[in-house]
Amino acid sequence: LLILASAPENLNWVYLTGTSNIACLAAYPGSSTIQDTTICANAYNVSSQSTCQGDSGGPLTVIDEDGELSEVGVTSFVSSTGCHTDYPAGFVRPGHYHEWYYEVTGINFDWEYEQPTEPEESVEATTVGPESSIESSSEEDSSEK
Repeated sequence: LLILASAPENLNWVYLTGTSNIACLAAYPGSSTIQDTTICANAYNVSSQSTCQGDSGGPLTVIDEDGELSEVGVTSFVSSTGCHTDYPAGFVRPGHYHEWYYEVTGINFDWEYEQPTEPEESVEATTVGPESSIESSSEEDSSEK
């Protein structure tokens, strides 16, 4: 029996909160799947929202201090009781497999952070108010007012 499914038209996302591997092991006693390479996460504020069957391979991301998304995990497993439970979902930390990714794809996904050598020039800050007005708050503007 071969069942073909089409890809969804709309991708979904959900907020999750990290769970320690100790708490994750308590939820899945005796599991050999939860290791140092595992990140576990639970629903953030609605227990019916989590990763689900079919989500494997999808990203677990965080928003860095600079506002950019970084992938910290790859969806691996959910509870056999379903995805709308209080059980945490499991993700694999991609960094542990960097060498394998490189061997398979030939692409170096690693990056090196370069510390700025000179102080950055002052950046103009912009605030958007409730009426969608834009106000500039640079030092130059405030000295002219």
